[in-house]
Amino acid sequence: MPFREAETGVPVEALADAEMEMSAEVVPGALVEVGSNPEWETRDLVVPRHYLALNLDPEPLELERRGAGGIVRETLMPKSFWVNPPGRPFSHRVARKNRFGLIALKPDLVTRLTGREEMETMLAYGVADPQLYHLTRALIGEVRAGFPGGLVFMQSVVTALAAHLVRNHGVEPPTRPSVQGGLTQQQTNRVIDFIEARLVDDITVEDIAAEAALSAGHFSRLFKAKMGETPYRYVMRRRVERARTLLDHGDRRVGEVARRIGFSGTSHLTRQFKHHFGITPSQFQQEARR
Repeated sequence: MPFREAETGVPVEALADAEMEMSAEVVPGALVEVGSNPEWETRDLVVPRHYLALNLDPEPLELERRGAGGIVRETLMPKSFWVNPPGRPFSHRVARKNRFGLIALKPDLVTRLTGREEMETMLAYGVADPQLYHLTRALIGEVRAGFPGGLVFMQSVVTALAAHLVRNHGVEPPTRPSVQGGLTQQQTNRVIDFIEARLVDDITVEDIAAEAALSAGHFSRLFKAKMGETPYRYVMRRRVERARTLLDHGDRRVGEVARRIGFSGTSHLTRQFKHHFGITPSQFQQEARR
């Protein structure tokens, strides 16, 4: 995590004593970490990102922070967040070991994904936000599992998290873009052609949105209104449909087809195939040969 001294900008290893379970830049500009830290004290540190710290302990976490009027005591209940704006100095003291999850989003990433210029998050402690919690857990779970959903899934979750952050934790809640009129037919055709041409690649929602000249967050809403499913669901459905065609026309192994279509492995294809068609790829091949 890129901590820095507020006054000098010198990097600080504020989590040097932490036991890190995982740390991954899930998409460029979005960092996810999980770890445990002994008692912790910081003074005038900043993080140049939107910073969300989640209490993963089963009991409340008590911390002291230095405010304008002196020492302020804050409580983070289980599953609640401390949300800190980019570049906002903080001085904290935590008197016991604690288990945490961290999400850190670069401001330019949030701008690209949401179309919101110069968005600033509100400083808040003990934020109980079920949707933010579930999105954070989805990112943590995906990293733990070895990224089975691929980059397009990870990009979708990060986009949803960025949009939620802007909508619910921005200093000035943005006006929700109107979906009236939706995507033009030309935009839709460009997007569909792009997806079909890049179906086997690890494309992101941001890549697809660029074909329509829209931010990822705005595009995702318009795409769902037009197509009835999110970009991630559409891409996954088309991959599975193409896999079915390959399995039906040839004697290819399931693992070979999974690799050709861009799945992370046989189990990933099998799980998605069964979700869409109700049977496994092997069962489909057996029925096709009868």
